[in-house]
Amino acid sequence: MEKIINVVVCLDDGYAMPTGVLLTSIELMTTDMPIMYHVVTTGLKKENIDLLSKCIRKPDSKMEFYTVDKSYLKDCPVREGDHISLGTYLRLLLPKVLPADLKKVIYLDGDIICVDTLSTLWNIDVRKYALACCINMSAIDIRKIERLQLKHDTIYFNAGVLSINLDYWRKKDISNKCMKFIVENPEACELHDQDALNKILEGSVKLISPRYNVSPPFYGELTDLLLPRASYPSIKEAIADPCLIHQWIIPKPWKNDSYQPFTKLWRRYLQLSPFKSYRDRSIKSFVMKIMRKLMVKYTGKKFITAENDPIELKLLDMLKKVK
Repeated sequence: MEKIINVVVCLDDGYAMPTGVLLTSIELMTTDMPIMYHVVTTGLKKENIDLLSKCIRKPDSKMEFYTVDKSYLKDCPVREGDHISLGTYLRLLLPKVLPADLKKVIYLDGDIICVDTLSTLWNIDVRKYALACCINMSAIDIRKIERLQLKHDTIYFNAGVLSINLDYWRKKDISNKCMKFIVENPEACELHDQDALNKILEGSVKLISPRYNVSPPFYGELTDLLLPRASYPSIKEAIADPCLIHQWIIPKPWKNDSYQPFTKLWRRYLQLSPFKSYRDRSIKSFVMKIMRKLMVKYTGKKFITAENDPIELKLLDMLKKVK
């Protein structure tokens, strides 16, 4: 068993601050194993490199930066109104960018926070699979299935948390196959590289507990989501014992008008991170926050907030003593 966890994040300057919060949360929650952070970028300002480097708290954790020329991603679509940048496609290049002797990595999106040790995720065996992943909130959406021409019994996965078997990817040329699919089917890839991964890796992924990729809608009515009913028990177990909270809903937790679960915990992690001076000074988010309060007051509309979640309250209490 490997004695160090290899974690990969992919970003540009626009996501440096949220990624810094993620790394801070990992350092605070994963105390049982050292971590090697691989930070893959399309270029970062020195200020952000310095701040990300300061996210390391444990003496046995390390960080390495890799810069990828944007020309490698020139054929990857980023449409007007998309809430992503070219950086989202960087995960497809990991087998080529990372050291050749690296066999496995945990990939994490930058809008995630860690609330339990990553060692349990790291110890999941993926040697027979391309990767391990978690169910998506619209896992059986027939529109996705037909758009990507997947088998009707395929479970669509979320690509925000992946335990990647790099050896498998290199042997099966997964990176090039995904890029080729994106170039030849740009209209089919509405969800960018996530769609490509679901298409190319169909039948070769290991679905794991959703506790490793808890989505905010899981805190609402599961019957409102496009999920197989067989997944309901594991999702209920996941929200009772989460490891990674994926805060992909807009507005993000760093916006004043965020209402999604674990926003208070995210902001506590921000205060403990080198990016603690960040403030959302957007007039739009301030106005939206007021409008949402009025909507709740006068229309009775409900938002999924998971307010007073016992896990969040427990962690907030524990982090009061952390500096």
